[in-house]
Formats: sequence, structure tokens, C-alpha cells
Amino acid sequence: MRMVGFMAAEYDDLPATVKKEMKAFADVHAAWLTKFLPAIDASADADAFRQRARAIFAAISGVQ
Repeated sequence: MRMVGFMAAEYDDLPATVKKEMKAFADVHAAWLTKFLPAIDASADADAFRQRARAIFAAISGVQ
């Protein structure tokens, strides 16, 4: 994750293939988090879980 964070700082200058792989990396990890969020709060809907997973991924990326 840390390398992706460094690369994100220069995102506009990266080749399209690298941007695609960075997005795929984020998507895979957000999807993984989405699977576990219902165990914490079963009252939310699937869209809320996806948004929360993205927020968690972004927060972890930010603190690194």
C-alpha cells in the first residue's frame, strides 16, 4: 500500500497502465473490506458498506 500512496502523489504523470493497476489495487482491497463490514453494522446497505470501505482504505493510505 505504501508504494501506491507514493505513486498517487504523482498520479497525473503516471502511464495509463499504471493508473489502471493502482485503481484495481484499491478496488480489490475495498471489496475485501466490504465483505467484513456487515459483521460490524448489519443495519447499513451495500452502498454504505462500499463507501465505508473506500473511506477506510483512504484513511489507511493516508496514515502511511
